[in-house]
Amino acid sequence: MFLLNSTGDAREFLLTSREKYDVIFSEPSNPYRAGIASLYTRDFYNAVTGRLGTNGLFVQWVQMYSIDTQTMKTIYATLGSVFPNVDTWTTTAGDIVLVASRAPIVYDADLIRQRLAVEPYRSAVHAAWRVESAEGVLSHFIGSEKLTRAAATGVTALNTDDRQLIEFSFARSLGRDDDLMNELLLSAQRLNAHRPTNVRGRFDWAAVDANRGSMSWLRSPLAKNDVARKYERGDLAGALASWRTSAWSPANSFDNAMLGHILANAGDDTALTYIDPLRPWQPTEAEALTGLLLYRKGSVAGGALPDLCRR
Repeated sequence: MFLLNSTGDAREFLLTSREKYDVIFSEPSNPYRAGIASLYTRDFYNAVTGRLGTNGLFVQWVQMYSIDTQTMKTIYATLGSVFPNVDTWTTTAGDIVLVASRAPIVYDADLIRQRLAVEPYRSAVHAAWRVESAEGVLSHFIGSEKLTRAAATGVTALNTDDRQLIEFSFARSLGRDDDLMNELLLSAQRLNAHRPTNVRGRFDWAAVDANRGSMSWLRSPLAKNDVARKYERGDLAGALASWRTSAWSPANSFDNAMLGHILANAGDDTALTYIDPLRPWQPTEAEALTGLLLYRKGSVAGGALPDLCRR
């Protein structure tokens, strides 16, 4: 794996290297900074293909803040002009990654489950996304290559070494707060591109959507979860009311922690139903939530109240 970042001249190193890589990950600084847009050009992407192995993947980070639709379309069109397959994933509220390849990526359900059962994948996916299942991983999938092709439609000028369009378009949109992440997800849904094209084995797509619901930054019908959105705003009472009137149940450890917190804050012993599954993953978090429950109940039964909850 080769990681392109802001340390040294990573582009020059890649262009002069004779090594082949299975994964090249480009995670530079913001493209509106001088020189960074050169890591988003057609020329650079052409060079990357020469350094990838037969089934290699190129992963391009893209910020989802201070970016307008036309800039995003230019990025899609430029990357898609070199790589025939580009899938879109969300990592956090402010970021996506575009996973590009020469051949379509096959998402193998059994293989993903096997990987998640062992280290370092088991702990890494939990630490990064607070999910513990193949469906939890797939919940971060935004759109297939069909989304990329649609996004590139109508783009007449690509980002190239001698015409770095996105450096200036990013600068013009700096400070804007367009909800482009959800625009992408809604577009993918309309195109029936919100699931991978090439799937092997069986995924529980209802569980994928349930895991997606814990991502409060996604607000499409596929990710509608009023409990998570109210919790994100700090409205624990509102989140509790929403949960009591819904059929929603936790899909991952983040959901368990969220619901455990909501119920513990209300002094409801039902919180333990959701706190206990946390203990193998987050023992300290589970103990803190148990302490909060005891505190809200005015009880110290079962042990001394944690100092955190006494304050």
